Amino acid sequence: MTPRAIIIGLLSAAIICGITYFNDCIMHSTMMIGNNMPIAVYGTLVLFLLIWNPLLKLIDKNLSLRAPEFAVILALTLAACVVPGSGLLRTFTASIVRPYALEQTNPGWSDKKVLQMLPPDMLVRDGDKDFNKVVAGFASGSPDSASKMLDFSKIPMKNWGPTLALWVPMIIILWIGLLGLSLVVHRQWSEHEHLPYPIADFAKSILPQQGEAGIPFLKTPLFWIGAGFVIAIHALNYSAVWFPGKITNINLSLSMFQYTKFFPLVSSSWFLFGPRLYFTAVGFAFFLATDVSFSLGISTFMWAIVSGILGLYSIPTGSGTSNEPTILNHLNFGAYAGFLAVILFTGRRYYSDVFKKALGFISKAKSYPEAVWGARLFMACMVALIAFMSVRAHLDWQLSTFFVLLTVLTFLIISRILAETGAFFIQAYFYPVAIIAGFMGYAALGPQAIAIMGLLTVVFLMDPRESFMPFVVNSLKLLDLNNVKIGKVAPFIGIAVILGLGVGLPVCLAFQYTKGANMSDGWAMNSSGSIAFDAAVKTVDKLNSLGPTNLKKSESLSGWERFSMDNLKPDWMYIIAAIAGFALITLFTMGRLRFNKWPIHPIAFLVWNTYPLMAFAPSFLLGWIFKTLVMRFGGGKAYHAVKPLMIGLIAGEAMAGVLIMLISAAHYFITGNPPKGFSILPG
Repeated sequence: MTPRAIIIGLLSAAIICGITYFNDCIMHSTMMIGNNMPIAVYGTLVLFLLIWNPLLKLIDKNLSLRAPEFAVILALTLAACVVPGSGLLRTFTASIVRPYALEQTNPGWSDKKVLQMLPPDMLVRDGDKDFNKVVAGFASGSPDSASKMLDFSKIPMKNWGPTLALWVPMIIILWIGLLGLSLVVHRQWSEHEHLPYPIADFAKSILPQQGEAGIPFLKTPLFWIGAGFVIAIHALNYSAVWFPGKITNINLSLSMFQYTKFFPLVSSSWFLFGPRLYFTAVGFAFFLATDVSFSLGISTFMWAIVSGILGLYSIPTGSGTSNEPTILNHLNFGAYAGFLAVILFTGRRYYSDVFKKALGFISKAKSYPEAVWGARLFMACMVALIAFMSVRAHLDWQLSTFFVLLTVLTFLIISRILAETGAFFIQAYFYPVAIIAGFMGYAALGPQAIAIMGLLTVVFLMDPRESFMPFVVNSLKLLDLNNVKIGKVAPFIGIAVILGLGVGLPVCLAFQYTKGANMSDGWAMNSSGSIAFDAAVKTVDKLNSLGPTNLKKSESLSGWERFSMDNLKPDWMYIIAAIAGFALITLFTMGRLRFNKWPIHPIAFLVWNTYPLMAFAPSFLLGWIFKTLVMRFGGGKAYHAVKPLMIGLIAGEAMAGVLIMLISAAHYFITGNPPKGFSILPG
């Protein structure tokens, strides 16, 4: 770890948080981050290693960066990637100001006064004569926006300040706590369980070796064939967007919807009949254990059959991202809980020793100081977060504890999936507010608690495709692979994410109040602003339908009263779904441990009904098929010979994304007009 690596890493963190909104929402280009393997970060890394680092070495060998320095820079940059996109700012600002506008088109909200259910400052502060400008200005921007790109003076801080003072501490406390938890699990996953960490392994494979400055595969033809092939395809398709009718694109999707009539059981599973090729997923599948890549590849096919059978019996599974309890979101929660049990059982001795030492007890086990301090940091932050929610968000400490546990569960399991599979685009497909409602019932919670937890869910977990803990877990492994002491870098990771928030949040608000929010992103602008309050309205309606006294009784409950047998009204259908998810993980884990040729990895049941795997499953399956053929007909020697080709596929897709972003930015600054939209990975 060198001072220049820290400085460059912090600077990179600030830059990516400062420009992402412009790229994603003004230019509508390929998302700079988009998932837990940010295309802008890894694409820039590849280009830097191909061009700039070798040039720096030619000027002076001491100027070029070494692999450990790149690892530190990546760790700090990746930590900040949670801030500007789907991890937070894509939905955060909208979720706390858009409800005022949406209330005007939802009479049920105003009738039931759902916005007034929230404690002060959870939404942008109302109460002055210019407040309509605060709401309208967010959506439409400033009248003189044509003459200004970014005007920080347009942000109405007297309205936003108190609200940000409530939310920002909770967000930072959560992230710092997850940093501590990442330090705890790192040694167990990396050294004891030997998880593959495919993304960290990919990054390590392209970093310069001792005495070198460029990618180790510079003289390997297969690397250039893979990278060149992918770049050429995306360049052609991007050109076809600009010159329709003159340039014919290469369609990476296969449309087979005309055949749905022959497969009535799975005809509603759209993803089976419109598969698309993603080269990055094919590349990563090649490096995974065959049972993992096979399981990811067929997971969505299994879900299509299961959901089709349930449909035959008129059993609605519902949506995983619903703010209400459904079979699907409880099934997913059960799977996550089951995998947590597997993680804790596998590492029971290690975790027990770490937390004993963290609490001051003596243990003879091998000491990992960074893990012990991570455990202390994690416990302190979680207690602080629960207390903060209880005091500032007016949520009973019991419900705050339940909510925080579900939040940590989500990020922990997503991190584990990333470390074990390299599936870089992951969504949990359950929301804490829905799980708590399913287990306790609406009568025990009441509309106010539902509204508060609904908004907390939106801010923390609306779209965990870009999550702080997965970024950190992956970075710690990369640091280890490059012999960098993670205990020394960890504090700077915390500084990087706080710096990123300090840059990204005001820049995002300035863009929104200057140019107007990205209203074309209806999901971010409207869904994030409505989830909590739609749930509150439905809660009022459900309780009123049960009798005139039920609503008043639920509103009067607090603390342990909610958990009395008279007030708890769990829905057993959802509890059974959760048990089924838990059982699937447990049974398939036992099968994998007992039988050497057990074909299905239990991780399939964590992702099998989520949009990311519906998009990527065919590519993972293709990568598995390719690897199987290589191993069958060429053995280990052929496998190692083909590795540069697959690394080239991944690197090529990342480079193509960055090049398209640069071209789009150049077009915007030259012409003043937004470029044609083009996405390489799912949006």
